[in-house]
Amino acid sequence: MTVVKNDAQALPSSYGLPSGTDVFIAVPPGVNPQAVVNQTSGLSLPGLVYAYRPGGPLDYKNINPMYDALGNFLFGAAGAKHGSSCGTMTGIGDLAHGGANNPINTGDIQSGFNALANGGQLSVIDTESPNFPNW
Repeated sequence: MTVVKNDAQALPSSYGLPSGTDVFIAVPPGVNPQAVVNQTSGLSLPGLVYAYRPGGPLDYKNINPMYDALGNFLFGAAGAKHGSSCGTMTGIGDLAHGGANNPINTGDIQSGFNALANGGQLSVIDTESPNFPNW
């Protein structure tokens, strides 16, 4: 889970929900989060930073603002699989944003790190499927 953090994510073309609303982390069609982590975790730490940097090739908010959390989550997950610490990954996030990352971004990095550090495997759930539970 993440939180709608800004007006761009609140737009109908994105989440279409007010800022501050808890939402699932959105994944673009065709993206396999575990495959992305598997591919990028073998990079050097500077390579990881380059791939996930703001405006970089894995900055998913360039597709749609609703995918912003995914980039942060995968950055944390790739860092865990790479063997870096959570503090290193969130610290890099702070540096990439002028010294203080948005707390929502930091939480998304931590969530991704924890998911892989605790032995998790990433997958995608189709929330628009008629079989998805209505919580």
